[in-house]
Amino acid sequence: MKSQSNLDLTSILTELPFRAPEGYWYEIEEFKRNMAAIWLCNDRYWLFKNEKGHRTIHSFYDMKKKQWLAPINAKKPGNPVKPEDMRPWTSMPLNLNPLARLLAD
Repeated sequence: MKSQSNLDLTSILTELPFRAPEGYWYEIEEFKRNMAAIWLCNDRYWLFKNEKGHRTIHSFYDMKKKQWLAPINAKKPGNPVKPEDMRPWTSMPLNLNPLARLLAD
């Protein structure tokens, strides 16, 4: 897939240090001129929407600065995040208290 500025957006997905979880896949679309939005998608049936499939924002990628950004929400990128700190489900950083951080390691 090419963006309006003729950049190959699919090459950005090869920079992710992990693969999508089983039953899920990533979609990428141009968010702004120099920014791409990466979505985590699946095709489960949701009764409340009466349609099949859904997606959630995973991260944003700034093509000019070559850096990943954690999302604040689906319409607003947040702070930069290192690729090794991202997880397959989301790139939002964990806010752990000292005890939870000790148990997580």
